[in-house]
Amino acid sequence: MKKSEIGKLVAILKAAYPRQELKADTVSTYERLLQDLDHRAAEAAVLRHIATSLYFPTIADIRMAVAEWESGMPSPEQAWQEAAAWLFHGGYSPREVVMGTIAAMGGSWHLTHSTSPSTDRAQFLKLYAAKRERLIQEAAAAGLTGPLRLAEGEIKQLDQAVEGETGDAQAE
Repeated sequence: MKKSEIGKLVAILKAAYPRQELKADTVSTYERLLQDLDHRAAEAAVLRHIATSLYFPTIADIRMAVAEWESGMPSPEQAWQEAAAWLFHGGYSPREVVMGTIAAMGGSWHLTHSTSPSTDRAQFLKLYAAKRERLIQEAAAAGLTGPLRLAEGEIKQLDQAVEGETGDAQAE
C-alpha cells in the first residue's frame, strides 16, 4: 500500500474518532506497519472496525482483520458444519484446517462412533477456534519481515522513550 493510501485511511480514522490524538510518530508507525497490506483489504478492515467499534483501531486490529478476511477461513461454527457434513452425511471433503482438527480429535472414526456428540462438538469448536486464531495471527505478522523490523537505533529510542515516560510517572 502506498503512503498516500495509508494517509487516506488515517484521515478516515481521524474523522471517525475525532477525540483520538494522533502524533506524527504514531502516523508514521501506522504507515510503516501497514504498508505491506492490500489497500482495498485494509480499507475494508478500517471501515468494518469503524462500524463495529467505539475505539480507535490498533495496528494489530487492522492487520488481524485483513488477515482474517484474506484467509477465507470459516468461523468455528461453519467449520463444524463442514466437518459434520463430511462425517455424518458423506459430503465433500472439508478444508485442510478442518481435517486437521478432526485428526486432532482422534479422527473420523472416533467422531462418528462417539457416545457424546455434544461434547465432541464443543471440543471441536474450541480446538478449531484456537487453531484458526493462531493461523490468522501468523498471517497478520507474515509481512513484518526485512525492512519493517525495527533497526537497533530505533529500539534504543523506543526504550529511552518508555524509560522517560516511566520516570515521569514515578516522579509524580
